[in-house]
Amino acid sequence: YGGVLILVLLLLVGGSVMGFMLKGKVSILDEDIKLHFIRTLEVQYGVDTSKNPENNLITDAWDAMQRTLKCCGAYGDQDSLTSWAFYRNTDWYVKRPTHIMYPFVPKSCCVPGKNEYDCQGIRNEFNGYPVKPPPPARGTIQNPNLYQEGCYDKAIEYIKQHSLYITLACAIVPILLLVGIIVSCYMCCTVKNDDDEDDDEEENEAHV
Repeated sequence: YGGVLILVLLLLVGGSVMGFMLKGKVSILDEDIKLHFIRTLEVQYGVDTSKNPENNLITDAWDAMQRTLKCCGAYGDQDSLTSWAFYRNTDWYVKRPTHIMYPFVPKSCCVPGKNEYDCQGIRNEFNGYPVKPPPPARGTIQNPNLYQEGCYDKAIEYIKQHSLYITLACAIVPILLLVGIIVSCYMCCTVKNDDDEDDDEEENEAHV
């Protein structure tokens, strides 16, 4: 147990060091994450979820993220082709036999308690997003039922808002690990001493 805690502590320290080393390469990491978002949405989201466990996990993860962060799509603002509008380019949408009654975005992009038909654009009746693709044309109305900002942007915003709590957690976890390591080593030494005393008593009884 102590060895596992030491390993976890070393991994945390190594991660912190790598974080400082890669601090100047944030833009590269940003692009990698955005590209990963695009790829998973494009070919894995909502595709063969009953037969493909990986696609099912990715779909559930996307739905959970969109509901939690109140976002839709990969990244960008409401008028971006990579936020909610990107679903038009995914296999989830393109491979459907008909698009007349099919939604433009999944339910996880909808504001809870609002009109899901208008949110998803079902029946093509809503004169705005997501029925109308960006950029917005004249007469396009706002859709209060739909999350329209991309999830990457919302995730960055969430991290900034909760940076204090994240910092405190990063500081407290190593301390707790150190306490656990000390306690486990103390218990190990105590058990060993007890075993040695028991062995001595058995030897003395044998001599008697």
